[in-house]
Amino acid sequence: GTLTFTQTNTTSPTAGESDCSIVCNVTLGNDRTVCIDSEYELTTTLGNSSIDPTYKWFKNGVEIVGEVNNTYTVHSNTITTDIYKVEINSDICDEIADDEIVITYVDIISNLKLNDITKIDLCDNDNDGFDTFDLRVNELEIANTENVIDYTFTYFTDSALTQQINNPATYNNTTGYTETVYVSVKHNTFVGCVGVTHFEIQVIDSPIATQLEDWLFCDDNNDGFYTFDLESLKTDIYNGQDVDKYDISFYHTQDDANDSLNPLPLNYINADAYLIEEIFIRIENNEIATCFETSSFNIQVIRTPVANQIPNWIVCDDADNDGFYTFDLESLKVDLLNGQDETEIDITFYKSVVDVEFKLTPLDLNYINKEAFVAEEIFVRMESVDKSDCYNYTSFFIQVIENPIFDIVEDTQYICVNLLSQTVDFEIENMQGNYTYSWQDDNGVELSTNTIFQATQAGDYTITATTNDGNNCSTTKTIHLLPSAPATNIEFVVKEYWQEENFSIEVSVMGNGVYQYAIDNINGPYQEEPLLINVVPGVHTVYVKEMNNCGITSKIIDVFGFSPFFTPNGDGKHDIWKVQGINFKPTAKIYIFDRYGKLMSQFQPALNQGWNGFYNGKPAPEGEYWFTSDMTDYKGKSIIRKGHFSLLRTNN
Repeated sequence: GTLTFTQTNTTSPTAGESDCSIVCNVTLGNDRTVCIDSEYELTTTLGNSSIDPTYKWFKNGVEIVGEVNNTYTVHSNTITTDIYKVEINSDICDEIADDEIVITYVDIISNLKLNDITKIDLCDNDNDGFDTFDLRVNELEIANTENVIDYTFTYFTDSALTQQINNPATYNNTTGYTETVYVSVKHNTFVGCVGVTHFEIQVIDSPIATQLEDWLFCDDNNDGFYTFDLESLKTDIYNGQDVDKYDISFYHTQDDANDSLNPLPLNYINADAYLIEEIFIRIENNEIATCFETSSFNIQVIRTPVANQIPNWIVCDDADNDGFYTFDLESLKVDLLNGQDETEIDITFYKSVVDVEFKLTPLDLNYINKEAFVAEEIFVRMESVDKSDCYNYTSFFIQVIENPIFDIVEDTQYICVNLLSQTVDFEIENMQGNYTYSWQDDNGVELSTNTIFQATQAGDYTITATTNDGNNCSTTKTIHLLPSAPATNIEFVVKEYWQEENFSIEVSVMGNGVYQYAIDNINGPYQEEPLLINVVPGVHTVYVKEMNNCGITSKIIDVFGFSPFFTPNGDGKHDIWKVQGINFKPTAKIYIFDRYGKLMSQFQPALNQGWNGFYNGKPAPEGEYWFTSDMTDYKGKSIIRKGHFSLLRTNN
């Protein structure tokens, strides 16, 4: 058709006209392969959906009279190839538009096997008629000569194909024992290529090979062999199953049991003495021999252990001497076994024969005796690790012997090394029995066998008391004779240095003794604490006394101090800042500075001088001031002290 457009130019009265054409198109899609006896609908797709064209259909170049719709359904019952064409026309289209499609008809469904599909049988594990099937196992059979991957298999529980099975790989049958499964087989690309078949699935009762306990026999003649009645085991293997439905047989190997080859005689003698031998059981369905199950158990002739007699266990008590001892029963096993294989025998310990026989309350291997110093019988059960009924027992006694009990009058004493030869006596007391004694030095040399030992040299010594009852239980104690001497090299630290009135002196000394301390009086009182408190400024004598009377040492100390503040307000209290408590030489001087380093005053403490808080005749301001002392002590030793103090001004 032709459309006329009018164009108006706003800047010119002249107008022009143009002609244009509308091109229409139609498509039928890609060529298709269609199975015979199937229908396929050809559908047109317009390039311009706004047109309303007329349709003509052609088959192999010949118009199909009467087909004027936008779709056309094709089919064939023979193998052939047809070319279909559609033409469209419209008043607004410039010309007729068309498209062709090639339809190839094939017959592939006949290549599938859709009849007599193999039944799937499963042996039921719990004999309830239900099991889990993989329905896909028949897909290769159904595909037959076709490639199985070209098809989609859909499974149903009904012939109408309405109840789809969504999990064909793990399908649980819904009808007990026997059920029919229906299958739709559809080609993945060809149109209308669908086949339907069915097959049976069946659950078959499976026998249960009951697991038996191992059959262990205590050897009755020590030859390692026994005739095992296998027939007597069948009742336990059937375990309530139908004896007419299943057969039972016994084998040497798993392969023989699987293949039902070389069954064992029912009166069977073990092949090797004392060795474990595995026997395999096969129980099978009489109707379907492939529906079977196997299990196994062990047979063995067991040695009965020999319980060897061991000596009684007598021990001396340990250090606490309380009559109780932890007996390591584990350590007895070597003697009890006496060459028997420890891996084949369990050894346990008990309090009585009844406990042994019934295995009641075995003793801990780290066993503590029940009564102090009383003999106690211990029973031993030796049983095979493979069969507890194969056992023997024996017994022995345990007892704890009391160690000697005694005291030492004083086990630590001192000897003065600064005095002439001395003798220090160590004495034993509170003996609880008849013992022998041995005093020894630290080299093990025996020095005395009496109850009293006289030591002349500092050192450590031991005293050992031993019982005379044949058990030779002993108790050893150590005594200490420590060297002592007067103090040497006395040093002092004066604490609370800036307090005005009282001080403390911490004394440190060198020496081997135990010391006491006093100040200003050789006769005391003495104290053990080396800190002397409430010491007033001045010259003092400190005395250090060795507590074992080895001597007294003394040393003189000057205690002096500076007041931390003063208040020069004329009230007679703290009006003068001065140095206290030392015998100063006339040359000693004290220098006072303000915070900026200006010299405010200097004076001689030997003349009892101090600073009154004035500078150049005027009161110095409140604040912190610093001082430096330049003096010597009573021995002429230079003493330099620096520090600071506060000047405070208060109203009277």
